[in-house]
Amino acid sequence: MQLVDNAIKFTPPAGKVHLFTERDEGFLKIQVSDTGIGIPADRIEQIFEPFVQLDGSSTRKAGGTGLGLALARRIIEAHGSVIHVHSEESKGSTFSFALKIVSG
Repeated sequence: MQLVDNAIKFTPPAGKVHLFTERDEGFLKIQVSDTGIGIPADRIEQIFEPFVQLDGSSTRKAGGTGLGLALARRIIEAHGSVIHVHSEESKGSTFSFALKIVSG
């Protein structure tokens, strides 16, 4: 939900947010894409650090504490997966990960 929330928060009203899911060979693949502001390539790792905001100015438009992506990454990693990010400034971002399906 954090990835969807961020996609909505950082995408302008005329933009688009897409949530894709796919079951493939024992995994559930999840991808959240948007046409938002994007993330500079040299700052992608920083977005996963606790309390970090890429726009730390007092005039920033998006609120939050900077914990959402740090927690999302830890939860995904606790499930044995890795979060992947592809982003281009002014074009948007895609976050994806796969979770092993456990029958039981």
